[in-house]
Amino acid sequence: MGLRRHGFDAPSLIEGAALSGRIVEMSAEIGVDLRATGLRVCSDSAEHAEAASAAARDLGLSANPAVLQQLSVVLESANPSVVRPFWQRALDYAPAEDDDFAHPLRRDPAILIRQSTEPRPLRNRIHLDVVRPATAVEQAGPGDRAGVSDIHDPRRLNPVLVFQELDVSETERRRQRNRIHFELAVPSDLAQTRLAASLAAGGRLLDESADHWRVADPEGNEMVIVSGA
Repeated sequence: MGLRRHGFDAPSLIEGAALSGRIVEMSAEIGVDLRATGLRVCSDSAEHAEAASAAARDLGLSANPAVLQQLSVVLESANPSVVRPFWQRALDYAPAEDDDFAHPLRRDPAILIRQSTEPRPLRNRIHLDVVRPATAVEQAGPGDRAGVSDIHDPRRLNPVLVFQELDVSETERRRQRNRIHFELAVPSDLAQTRLAASLAAGGRLLDESADHWRVADPEGNEMVIVSGA
């Protein structure tokens, strides 16, 4: 039986915690991810899913499928078996299905590594910032960030996106396709809405297949929208 996911709005952490407490009491097998104004519930039992929904209604909380969107980072590599151990150890992730790996608590985006034969020698315009304890940060030696602008999920369920200015003289780097892109999985009934919003905001539809749409932003950075989260 497949995993069932439900999302609920919670106006405050207190209200979300109240629902979370009720759900955890039902079964230790139900996964709960509580963030500011949002709650994800995952279970492989129809009975547990219905009980979670009933508990939410009891507390006056409404279901919201937008909470269920999941953002993954896809790395394209000529030799996935070589780069996979680095990213798994660097992020302290756990193995997942199809040789991918994920945050042990499913709170940070999953990392998907895909085979690619397309040569891309230039440095990517997309990278990952990892926030770790002070000792780990000192070992990593991150550089200063200046002139950044952030976009964050209001529910804090997905990662923050930070935009840094790129030297306009780096025309060759701008023209080349990134080896890193985002994969956004949303509930089926939200997929067309999200696609339309992306195109209306200046995106270009590059290609599409069953339940998948590959979109580029005005500078060519790519996102794949997947229907059926």
